[in-house]
Amino acid sequence: MEINASNFALSSSQRRRSSCLLASSSRRLFSSSLRLVSSIHLSRHRMSGPCGGEGDLRSAPPASLGNTKFTDLVFADDAIIFAESVEVLAVALEALHEEAKPLGLEVSWLKTKVQVFGGLLDETVQSVHACGEDIEILETFTYLGSTVHNDGGSRQEVLRRIGIAHGIMDSLSTSIWRCRYLCSRTKIRIFKSLVIPVLLYGCETWTLNSDLKRRIDAFGLTFTIESSSDKSMPFLDVLVMQKEESFITNVYVKPTNTGHCLNGESECPQRYKDSTIGAYIRRALTHCSTWQLMHKEIERFTQVLINNGFSERDINRQTKKIMENWYNPNATKKSEDITIFYRAFFSTAHQEEERIISQIVNRYVKPADPERRIKLVMFAVSRFRA
Repeated sequence: MEINASNFALSSSQRRRSSCLLASSSRRLFSSSLRLVSSIHLSRHRMSGPCGGEGDLRSAPPASLGNTKFTDLVFADDAIIFAESVEVLAVALEALHEEAKPLGLEVSWLKTKVQVFGGLLDETVQSVHACGEDIEILETFTYLGSTVHNDGGSRQEVLRRIGIAHGIMDSLSTSIWRCRYLCSRTKIRIFKSLVIPVLLYGCETWTLNSDLKRRIDAFGLTFTIESSSDKSMPFLDVLVMQKEESFITNVYVKPTNTGHCLNGESECPQRYKDSTIGAYIRRALTHCSTWQLMHKEIERFTQVLINNGFSERDINRQTKKIMENWYNPNATKKSEDITIFYRAFFSTAHQEEERIISQIVNRYVKPADPERRIKLVMFAVSRFRA
């Protein structure tokens, strides 16, 4: 396991800044193992110090944003441990080091780094001592592919992304941009597919000023700044609303939304219609942070589905099924099915075709293990795209 220590500051809703240290871990083993290590040492040392009494991790509050407090973050193969002081960080790293041993994991102190925000340490301090090792302090640290600077700004990361995008443009100069056999439309599509995603990677976290926006505009892009209105702001399909010192979320529906979706009276297979209903239900479950908001969202998309020809019976059936599985995931045990996929074509006779294929599979295909069963999955495509 490789551990990288970093430090950054979070701002609360009242714009109060707090200095904090964080330890970022990049591991090579399974994500579940690191989650286990983090949960063990954080729960053990959050309530008591290394000697069993009131310890540093309890006396020092974790990083917070409004009413939400953070002690650690885990994203894919990167784990973050927050600490308010060097002493707390040292205790956390020592606890992680000790708890990782039974799992066969070891800390790579060579790759461990510290990043300080908010002037927590004097500039003359070059390292932090923990677990008998001197950990280097860095001004810049790369986390999840983005460069984080201890000044809290985005200038270095934006300039770095612009440089990488320029490098891709240069590498495609001969083969793509100067090719006489590719039309302008194809070149534009290549530009949008290969250059723009690299340039805008992690742009959701950028803080832009006029100079940085001018540099990005050189690529033919225009950035707009969206401000909150009535303490709410949409982000993708989520509406984020501020309530005192906390945030609540809801499904965001654009004003231009026409309320159209797959028609419930169309000739599409029933599983396609069930998937349409399920998409609305799952979005309400994941995006709505309160029961009241979820209830209103269910009422809204139910009316939308009814307007598009869906029966209330099918809507209620899918809603009940998905919500039961959502809140009781262990209630329905999935069997180890042998899945067979069959590609069909959209036509008026798709039901008859599915019936015939199902009869053939049920009659002539038998699993070698009697404990398992055959599961036939049929999907339809357009004949023009096949």
